[in-house]
Amino acid sequence: MTPQMQTVAKTSGDLTAWGALIGWFVGVLPNIATALTALWFAILIAEKITGKPMNELVRCAWTWFKGLRG
Repeated sequence: MTPQMQTVAKTSGDLTAWGALIGWFVGVLPNIATALTALWFAILIAEKITGKPMNELVRCAWTWFKGLRG
């Protein structure tokens, strides 16, 4: 995936998340959509704090999880 495609995908996700949040405030969307929105914003916050892209964060979390079971 090119950097431009990543930017477009991220912007689309951001717009969708904001729309879901507004829809929840208005009372249009169910709680599942709100939970997915919260997850998306948590990912964005984690990326900003760590400075790593989401795929690296997921890989790191997966490695940590496998270490717990092993």
